[in-house]
Amino acid sequence: MLPKKFRLKASEFYNNPQRPIKFISGFFLLLFKKNQVQNPRFYINVPKSLDKRSVYRHKTRRIVIEAIRKHLNKLTIRADIFIKMRKTLDQANKDLFYREIERIFQHEKFHSFFDKGL
Repeated sequence: MLPKKFRLKASEFYNNPQRPIKFISGFFLLLFKKNQVQNPRFYINVPKSLDKRSVYRHKTRRIVIEAIRKHLNKLTIRADIFIKMRKTLDQANKDLFYREIERIFQHEKFHSFFDKGL
């Protein structure tokens, strides 16, 4: 589980009046908005339509949280980040997912959005 200061509720994300920026991957849809909090906050959504078995949905959520934790100390942005999974994750595609998350967090568009002052 992420520390409380890095967690976000869905209602808090939707109540943020900023317009979201989208990143789409084979594994997930990532929406992010600027916020007034000093650290990034994450909401992870693993829909029941991906797999009816909660064991696999929770395993996917734990893999996503682990990937976020690896990059948490490097992120200096102030954003609300909504991650909606499009596939369940297992050991076979875990490394591909990690590379995809790393690519997104290092992407120029991701950081330029926060440098602008929108």
